[in-house]
Amino acid sequence: MGKKIYKDYIEYICNLCDKNFGNKKDNYERHQNRKFSCVKKINNEKKNFQNVFNLKKEIEENDHKLINENNTNKINENQIILCVEIKKNNIEKHINICKNKKNYSQLNNEKKEIIDIKHKLNEIIKQNEKLNINFENIKQQNIKLTENYKNIKKSNDRLKKQLYNKSNFHCSTSTNINIVNNVVNNNNNIINFNNIDYSTIDKKLFVQPIMNTRLYGKAIILQMIENIYINENLPEYQNLIITDKNRGYVKIYNNGKWKTDNIQIINLVIDGIISHSKTILDELKQIYINNVQAKSRLNTSKKYIDLCDLEHLDELEDEQANGDVNNIAQIKRCKDFREMVYKDTINLFHDNKNILIKPKLHQEIIELD
Repeated sequence: MGKKIYKDYIEYICNLCDKNFGNKKDNYERHQNRKFSCVKKINNEKKNFQNVFNLKKEIEENDHKLINENNTNKINENQIILCVEIKKNNIEKHINICKNKKNYSQLNNEKKEIIDIKHKLNEIIKQNEKLNINFENIKQQNIKLTENYKNIKKSNDRLKKQLYNKSNFHCSTSTNINIVNNVVNNNNNIINFNNIDYSTIDKKLFVQPIMNTRLYGKAIILQMIENIYINENLPEYQNLIITDKNRGYVKIYNNGKWKTDNIQIINLVIDGIISHSKTILDELKQIYINNVQAKSRLNTSKKYIDLCDLEHLDELEDEQANGDVNNIAQIKRCKDFREMVYKDTINLFHDNKNILIKPKLHQEIIELD
């Protein structure tokens, strides 16, 4: 029977935490290669480095002894090399851990400096935003002041013209004077009364009365009429003049001439304004679909626009005739409101006749009846 051969026994111990794995090399390597190294028994960096160097010296001495011994218990050379390599790897890992510990406080300081710099940058950005907001406010105030100046200048010019007219243009109410017949070439810029396209007019002239919370009732509609037909900034739409409301006729401009027409043609002005304002209302409802306050104002304006709308009146009368709903009170209210707007529109044109006549006459010519 042959002699039984035993493998050489090597004991694996962690140099950092002193944990003994016996001869289980796999457990030892797994322990050494884990993500976070064990440093529990390291007291201070000087002691660790001294232990490392002592360990290295001891390994070198043992290696020298093992290589020179030739007895029957001699350790295999490959096992010695493997053991040395493992020890060296442990030493390098330990040295790296110690170095990282040294640099940890320095890295923390650098991080703090970076955070401080970021805070300062954020403060500068906020200050810059505030300055930009203040600049925009000042800019808007400057624009408003400029507009106020222009309005005051226009008002002053208008007063000067009125003063000039009063001193140079005298007419008696008993002579029934008509000042519209003598028209000059600048009438060529006036748009025909029958050809007005409200969709080409600036929407602001409709939106402003509709959204103005200080306007109620007939004032909403009258303001839209004034914004278009009696606007000194839009002389091209000044194509209707009432010089004497008691006569029952008006002067309208069509095809290069001023012609006399029945005063009831005012209804065409009201119908045109009402029709286009309904279109504007639909657009505004889409814009302010999520704005409760704006929607409330739009409903208020719509209520008065419907009261003046002849199409709405026809619908109420049809429902009443068919017996669907009792609309007698609502029908009467619509008729009364429309009549009130009609009369106030006539007064609006008559009261502003001087504004409408002046730019259309080359000289003051009077025509007796």
